[in-house]
Amino acid sequence: MRCAICDATLNPSEIAYNHDHDEFEPCGTCLEAIANVFEDHLDEDEVRVIVERDEREMFGDTEEDNYDEEYDE
Repeated sequence: MRCAICDATLNPSEIAYNHDHDEFEPCGTCLEAIANVFEDHLDEDEVRVIVERDEREMFGDTEEDNYDEEYDE
């Protein structure tokens, strides 16, 4: 059997049917690539800084800049 995405030959251990999608799963390499595309690569502190900046832009600066300067662009 072959991967529907990259046409690689699947090992017997990779062959899995996805009942939710009514099709076979892609190979492990393609599954890893898909997971990396949808993974959030920011840690919690970086997300917090981005949210704080967005709030400042939307509502104005109501507090002193108390975020970590290393995240400044």
